[in-house]
Amino acid sequence: MRGQAIMAWLNRVIKNRNSLEGFSDSAASSSIYQSIADAALWQRPIPGLPEFSAEGHLPPGVYSTDLPEFLGRFARGNKRQKLAGGLVRQLDILTRCGCKQVILGGSFVTAKQKPGDFEGLWLVEGTDLEALVRLEPALLAQTADAPTQLDADYGGTLSPWYRDSITCPGLLEYLQYDNRSGHHKGVVLVTL
Repeated sequence: MRGQAIMAWLNRVIKNRNSLEGFSDSAASSSIYQSIADAALWQRPIPGLPEFSAEGHLPPGVYSTDLPEFLGRFARGNKRQKLAGGLVRQLDILTRCGCKQVILGGSFVTAKQKPGDFEGLWLVEGTDLEALVRLEPALLAQTADAPTQLDADYGGTLSPWYRDSITCPGLLEYLQYDNRSGHHKGVVLVTL
């Protein structure tokens, strides 16, 4: 279900971008430039984890931390600890394959007492994909049911993150946007 929602959202983003005839609409072109700027934020993340906004989100931006600090902040309470267990299992597999960074978002990276899941992106560059195929092929998101499988097995989804790919700004935008409020929110870049 989540995979279908992400793909529908990405298709809308791509359709909206492709319909901009030479960026003639200043509001639309401004949105495009902002999206490009937001996507580049992973290169200059803000150190540490800030306080939540009034809506219960991290303020817009990309914040950097290590895994112990991240878990110390977001893995409190039974539901969060259970989700963190699944997240750590995925991160362990990715780390064994050489992955160096992930960007985490979704309801897990909010003040919500009982988040539904975790969502994130893992850095493909430097990761041994052959080893990953042997350990957990669903992390490669090569099938339509991979996100559903990851949700069922781990309580959340980490998707491949190709920094230089055209889809990455879309996936990063998805993590940084709150569909309910229409506001941007922060995500966390975790160094493994």
